[in-house]
Amino acid sequence: MAVTAKAQVQLTPQIPPQGLTVKSQLWNISVINTSGNDITAKLQLTVTDQTNKQRVFTAITRNFNMPKGVKQLRSSDLLPIDYTGSNTLYNIDMSPNGFLPVGNFVFCYSIIEQNASKEMVSEECVEAQVEALAPPMLISPSDHEQLEIPSPLFVWSPPTPRNLFTNLQYELRVAEVMGTQSAGDAIQQNIPLLVQQNIFTTNFQYPLSLPKLDTSKLYAWQIVAKNSVAAVGTSEAWLFRIKKASPDSIKLKTKAVYFTRLGREPGTPAIANGSLYFAYLNETNTNTAMLRLFDVTGSKMNELHVENPDQPLRFGENFITLDLKGISGIVRDHYYLLELVNQINEHWYIKFQYKTK
Repeated sequence: MAVTAKAQVQLTPQIPPQGLTVKSQLWNISVINTSGNDITAKLQLTVTDQTNKQRVFTAITRNFNMPKGVKQLRSSDLLPIDYTGSNTLYNIDMSPNGFLPVGNFVFCYSIIEQNASKEMVSEECVEAQVEALAPPMLISPSDHEQLEIPSPLFVWSPPTPRNLFTNLQYELRVAEVMGTQSAGDAIQQNIPLLVQQNIFTTNFQYPLSLPKLDTSKLYAWQIVAKNSVAAVGTSEAWLFRIKKASPDSIKLKTKAVYFTRLGREPGTPAIANGSLYFAYLNETNTNTAMLRLFDVTGSKMNELHVENPDQPLRFGENFITLDLKGISGIVRDHYYLLELVNQINEHWYIKFQYKTK
């Protein structure tokens, strides 16, 4: 903390040590005027990223009166407050009651007397961390789950609110659990089996190139969300193990299934052998979406009838299988466009070529 103040005016920001998320929390301030006279002033705030020293945004209040003695300020005493920010590294909500960007920041307050000289009569800077409302949430494998597949697909949901972040990515950590360790202790203390950085989706398959996970061992996994290089949220650590196959069990030959992610544009065509496997990240927490299917092989888009177009959704990642064999009019080797329309009228697409099994 760095402090510079003139003797006649003192200010003390009362930023909460935890749970700082919205702008209104920045304006709980105690001021002491010992000058002997009432002062008309403005309060100016400059916010700087503690990591890269870049200015994030500035704010300045309307004129307010500081009588002699102690005065407790709230945001309602200072409105309207003018926010200014142009740094593209941060997704800044300029509304007075909006969310703050996530990170570690230095908040510098200045009281500027509204006299002829516009003199700064007090200044104080404090450091504080702005956290996401909720960190990333683990989805699969669930805690203490016993998995049939030795190379699990890890799935999680993003931190919220998602729109706070301009360059959201993830780091996946997997470690073996020793003795009576908790999952968190294993992640923190043991040499990791896997540290995968720069994941831009909310799922990741355990690489086949790494050693197979042992059925006799217990494992922990965790996700760290980052906005560019700055960590903005860490999930819980969960446990899982690989189930040992019974020698008397029937061995089934299975084929790997790959889920193609829906996009705002159709992208490179996928191949659908009887069924279409696709992934959709439900960040808006809507409970259904509508599916539409178009044959785009010819010069015109011909819509095909989907028997049950209302697709149920859950919050976060959804892995969906659409059975194409029963759709009337579908033709082998034709190209198709699947459109998903969610309840806030966003349109997501996947293009594919249909191949029967």
